[in-house]
Amino acid sequence: MAAFNDLIKSDTTKGVLIGVAAAAVTFALFPLFRKAGRPLARAAVKTGIILYEKTRETAAEIGEIMEDLVAEAQAELRESSTSRQEPETSQKPAKEEVEIEIQ
Repeated sequence: MAAFNDLIKSDTTKGVLIGVAAAAVTFALFPLFRKAGRPLARAAVKTGIILYEKTRETAAEIGEIMEDLVAEAQAELRESSTSRQEPETSQKPAKEEVEIEIQ
């Protein structure tokens, strides 16, 4: 009797007993799960497809926004690099003073 009590207190034995009980309940309720399971599975698949499509659309929009930002940044870099390379025409050249000696 003591060995049986020790066997029941074992975690492994408890796990096996719970597994067997779950299998028995599943087998007994299988026809109900089969009838309700197909519509639930179909609904889950439909939801997954909708989420997938929305995610693709959102990713495409984010990609377009990023492309626009990169193009704007590149244009600004080109503008700033060309403005540094061109001499500024707004400054007038310095006048040279010429001394003329009269004799």
